[in-house]
Amino acid sequence: MSGVNISICDGKYTVIQAPTGTTRVLRYGEEWRDVTGDNVIGGLAWELQEARDRIKRLEEELMDTKNKHAVLVADVVLNEDRAERIKRLEQAGDYLCAAAAFMGWHDKIETWNKAKEAK
Repeated sequence: MSGVNISICDGKYTVIQAPTGTTRVLRYGEEWRDVTGDNVIGGLAWELQEARDRIKRLEEELMDTKNKHAVLVADVVLNEDRAERIKRLEQAGDYLCAAAAFMGWHDKIETWNKAKEAK
């Protein structure tokens, strides 16, 4: 069982509960009260610390999820960009094939068409 060390009211008060069970309160960093045995203060301090720890874990998970989402979106955009480039290259190849037909390059046109079918 570890202790509690939690500040509230923008650091005005700090509740410190040692693993031995002694509980004290600091006010502006100075010893203020020994509240050992006051289960309300000890219980509130424990629950507040647990809640803050849970919030921190959830925020970290959320950031991790957001980062994964951002990577996924970037990957989709990159793949869409690649697909668009491939489409433009295929169109350019088709235009070249049309021009090549007039020059008698039928074997090159056939190679191009096979490459497009194989993708």
